[in-house]
Amino acid sequence: MNNLLFEKIWEDADFYQIIVKALAKNISAETKVYVTKENIIALSDLIKNLIDKHHSEFYWEIGDTDLSAESFFSIGLAEYDNLGHYKFVLKFGFQNDDNKNYGCSFPITTETGLLLHFAENVLLLNKDNSFESCMLNGRL
Repeated sequence: MNNLLFEKIWEDADFYQIIVKALAKNISAETKVYVTKENIIALSDLIKNLIDKHHSEFYWEIGDTDLSAESFFSIGLAEYDNLGHYKFVLKFGFQNDDNKNYGCSFPITTETGLLLHFAENVLLLNKDNSFESCMLNGRL
């Protein structure tokens, strides 16, 4: 089953760190990235605007694509069909101890109700002094 998990593991006054885990049919990936409250609010708003048909697709990223940060994560999301299904294209990247860049990209799918639930629950990560998590599509 396709799954996506965000879990807050550490926080500071201005930002916090999350683990991003994803699972598709033949691949799984995990990384740690730093986010701000504004990043999370933007993700939630982008998802809701897509569902409300204000946009046909969007792209959201955390980290630097040139991997000047420790790791990189992005979501490309678009409506998959006219039946309420959506496809995420997830990209993970990191720089290993050998200073070489590594990464992967793969799709996961979901439906409108689960996507809206994720958009609302991702905002729980912004609660101060709380180590919340949110998941798309059930259990990993």
